[in-house]
Amino acid sequence: MLTRELPDGTALRTGFAKWSRPLWMRLGALGAVCAALILLCAPVGAAQLRQAAQIQFMHAMSTFVCATFMNVGGGSAKHAPACFVAGSLLYSLPIYVACAGGPAPASICTLAGGVLLIGGWVVLIWSASSIDRISAQKLPAPPRTPRA
Repeated sequence: MLTRELPDGTALRTGFAKWSRPLWMRLGALGAVCAALILLCAPVGAAQLRQAAQIQFMHAMSTFVCATFMNVGGGSAKHAPACFVAGSLLYSLPIYVACAGGPAPASICTLAGGVLLIGGWVVLIWSASSIDRISAQKLPAPPRTPRA
C-alpha cells in the first residue's frame, strides 16, 4: 500500500502505484512485444486475429507518442495511455480468446474497447492543441540589436 501526503498534511493511503510516464512506456513496450509475437505466430488465414494484433500494436506505439507529447508540453496526453491500454485489452483480448478456442467474444466488450481507443485519440488530439501555446510561452524573447 502506498502513502501520499496531501497539501494539507494528511496522509492518503492508496493501493495503486502512481501512473507515470515510465510505467506507460513499459506497458506500451509490453503491448507491442505481445502484439508482434501474435502477428508472427498467427496463421496466414486468421484475418481477425491479425487485425486484433495490428490494432493492439498500433495503440501500443501510441503510448510512446503520448510520452513524446508530455515531453513537449501536452500535459493532458497523460490520460490517453489509459484509454489505449484498456481499449486494446477490451478490443483484442476477446478475439484472442475466441481464436484460441474459447467462447465467442461479446460484441459489447469489443465495442467498449473501440470507444476507449477512439477516446484515447481524442485526448491526444486535445493535448496537441496546447503544445504550441505552451512552447510559445517558454521561448525567450529574441535579443534586440541596436541599429546604427
